[in-house]
Amino acid sequence: LGLNSPRPRRPLVGARPPATRLLLRRAMAAAALGSRGSVLPGSPEFTRSRIVCSSDSSIGSRRGSSGSAGARRPLPPWLGWALALCILAYIVWDKAGRAPLSTASSTSATPSATPTPSPALLTDPLSDYVGRRASEAAAAAASTSASAAMTADDSHTAEEHSYDHEAIFFLVLAIIIGTILLHLTFLKVFKSLQQTVVLFLLGCVCSWLLQGLGWRDSFGAVGRSYTMWMGIDPHLLLFTLLPPLLAGDAMSIDTHLAKRVATQCLYLAGPGVVINTALTAAFLYYYLPYDWPLMLCLTLGAILSATDPVAVVALLKDLGASPTLTVQIQGESLLNDGTSIVIFLITYNMLKGEEYTAGDVVIFLVQTAVYAWLLGGLVGLLFFWWIKAAKNKLDHNSGLIQVALTVVCAYTSFALAEGIFHVSGVLSTVAASLVLAHQMWPEVVSHETMHTMWHMFEYLGNTIIFFLAGALTGNIMVHTPLMDYLHLLSIYAACVLLRMGLLLCSRPILRWLHPEKQPVSVPEALVMTWGGLRGAVGLAMAIQVSMDRAGDELTQADADRVLFYVGGVALLTLALNATTCPALVSALGVAKTPAVKLKLMRMLHKQLFEKVVEKGVINGSTPEKERMSDACAAVSVMLKDVGRRLEGKATCGRGG
Repeated sequence: LGLNSPRPRRPLVGARPPATRLLLRRAMAAAALGSRGSVLPGSPEFTRSRIVCSSDSSIGSRRGSSGSAGARRPLPPWLGWALALCILAYIVWDKAGRAPLSTASSTSATPSATPTPSPALLTDPLSDYVGRRASEAAAAAASTSASAAMTADDSHTAEEHSYDHEAIFFLVLAIIIGTILLHLTFLKVFKSLQQTVVLFLLGCVCSWLLQGLGWRDSFGAVGRSYTMWMGIDPHLLLFTLLPPLLAGDAMSIDTHLAKRVATQCLYLAGPGVVINTALTAAFLYYYLPYDWPLMLCLTLGAILSATDPVAVVALLKDLGASPTLTVQIQGESLLNDGTSIVIFLITYNMLKGEEYTAGDVVIFLVQTAVYAWLLGGLVGLLFFWWIKAAKNKLDHNSGLIQVALTVVCAYTSFALAEGIFHVSGVLSTVAASLVLAHQMWPEVVSHETMHTMWHMFEYLGNTIIFFLAGALTGNIMVHTPLMDYLHLLSIYAACVLLRMGLLLCSRPILRWLHPEKQPVSVPEALVMTWGGLRGAVGLAMAIQVSMDRAGDELTQADADRVLFYVGGVALLTLALNATTCPALVSALGVAKTPAVKLKLMRMLHKQLFEKVVEKGVINGSTPEKERMSDACAAVSVMLKDVGRRLEGKATCGRGG
């Protein structure tokens, strides 16, 4: 076999030793290494093992490259994933059911409380008897105190052995569940699945299992992570999740069309939010039987006035609704978030005990709004210049720099406004994002990358906040009486009716504010009413009330009711309004093309078709004329299809 020769013969290129020879070589090399113990470099054993290993590796490489029929097939990839999941499940199960090491070590390290008898007790029988009785009593007392200490340690195990890094488990769980739901939308059965609704419900189920059934301690680190998130700082939640959600909506708006409806959006987001807050607070003050103070009712009314129609806006775009209506709903949502947060801050501070006069309220509103807009516009302008300077289509890092600058712009405007200048961070972020939306897009190197990244930020923010809000609401629902569920349905109906009345009564004002005096029709007002969903901003403010309790001015029951009502209204609007909005749009004919526009399109189609027919009937003998005739025939087929689509618009009232 060449094991005894210092320089073995090189095997032939095409030679393939049989499997028995390979096994014999490996066995002999292993026996030589095992008999010698440790092998030193330069020794004969080292040389033999190197020869065998190099020979085997060369043979293996030749076998792999030759692709012979006897080559070993690779394992399927799913087998590795299944094995990894099994190992991970075993680790989680083992960690959840095992007692902490410190408890066992403290138990084993507990010194024996039995005293050692003195030599005098070993000689005297009476003294021996008395000493043994004393030793037994002391041992019994020591064991009783030790068991009591162990019981106290076991009761505080979750608090003593929880670490800050375990908070990542709840976050990863939320993102995994959101990704699974997003992947399910690939299937035709789940195409219309409302992800935020299911996330909220799954968060409630998570709380029912961990808190309601008492399984929190059984899940080990996951249960402790759940406990940490149930006590999250609401300001941290606002500073972390609100800027990307606001900036993502603002940067996707059509600013040229938004200029036309800017005054209407300002009216709906300014006086409209104030009126809606007052009406909602009056209903809560006279309806709820809890003797709530007026400031608490105003606080809840301000929270319920913040709308988040992300799903409805995407739906209207898909259905081909009027862009003016879409921008009106989207612009009102962006601006009324800032207004509702400002009103929430005033009423919440007054609920804490601070005093405001009418002049102080007006000055606070003006300063918070005006200063926030100026600050946000300045920050957005500075970052636009930076994004423009980073434009370089020949450098692959240019797109990455521009995306990073948009993210930094959103967080910088929010942090400067809230943390340093103490103005509205929402309005500042919206102003900075609108500046970028109006001027940034011609300078963006990769539009697809920018849209994809911001869709990712919005997806992560909505996933975390809806799953967390569902978990917090489910934690409260465990102890919520049945009567509060009936009150929740009444509050939801009141919010829808009050918003509908406000929009219908404001139609003359909205027509007067439009630059072309274009009226808002009754079907459009109904769609705006039904599309006023409640979402992330209101949930974040309700979480703050539930955690802070207005500086201990509220009882825990009242604070939990605020979060329960806000979370319930958000769930109902997402489950009912968002899912039935397509049927409402189709029934009201909001997506129908206007008659004047349809007539102009038909006239243009007729003229184009006649021109194509005129050019196509020319019988030319040259190749150029023949090619023109073929092109005209193809265009005529396309125009016939356009004509059929126009007739379809006229009959069914929906965009083709």
